[in-house]
Amino acid sequence: MLAKELYPNKFKPTPTHYFIRLLNEKGKLLRTFTENIDSLERIANVPTEKIVEANGTFFTAHCLDCQEEYSLEQIKGTIFKDEIPYCNKCTGVIKPDIVFSDETLPKRYNECVKSDFAKCDFLIIIGTSLAVAPFCTLISQVDKNCPRLLINMEPGGHTFSYLIPFGTTLMFNSRKNRRDVFYKSTCDDGVMQLVKLLGWESDFKKLLQKEGISIPSVSEKATTSSRMNVSSTKTTTAADSTVSKYPKFTSTKKTVDATSSKSEVKDNAK
Repeated sequence: MLAKELYPNKFKPTPTHYFIRLLNEKGKLLRTFTENIDSLERIANVPTEKIVEANGTFFTAHCLDCQEEYSLEQIKGTIFKDEIPYCNKCTGVIKPDIVFSDETLPKRYNECVKSDFAKCDFLIIIGTSLAVAPFCTLISQVDKNCPRLLINMEPGGHTFSYLIPFGTTLMFNSRKNRRDVFYKSTCDDGVMQLVKLLGWESDFKKLLQKEGISIPSVSEKATTSSRMNVSSTKTTTAADSTVSKYPKFTSTKKTVDATSSKSEVKDNAK
């Protein structure tokens, strides 16, 4: 059964997920958008209203006929018996609230994209190559002066296709760049360096210790690519004009965080 194969019991929140929670606790998180269906942001206690799950979630399920809602725990036993869960109310089939490729994205996704990105004054993109539409087009939804930071093992955001009319337009290697920064590292190394530069290291370590999460040590191999300083009216994110080991970051008033597909988070956030 596909639901059994996709069931998110094999993964636990990483320091990166708890960084998103810390952003919220500091009053800096406007919203976090994720392609993942593993519900790890919820498990890390990021408030549900701050999460947009573009591909849905395993955290809840609904009857396909009467729309009765069920929790993950209510259908877990049935799924792991390789049986189809049926509704107690009408006997209809219960489906986890995940979005398949032939289904439309959740209504909440489009509503939040429309409302949030116009307010964003610092966009943080973590652990994604920005290769899949429509998620990859989100970076073009922010204001033209909004700084954009990509933390990933490989650069992304250069895809253009007539099928993706807005394209993805990170310009950290362009001489015309004035706002984009690429920080080459694992997800966990990147957020650890970011909390250090924000002066949040002590708070972050306390949070990780409280949750029983190992504290990552920043790799010396991490690099930053940006040809020009990045700035906006409410925050400044700057990097050396040549490749440097660490960029200079400051906090923001409103931050939208975009996270990646499960495979990339699993590989990068070790």
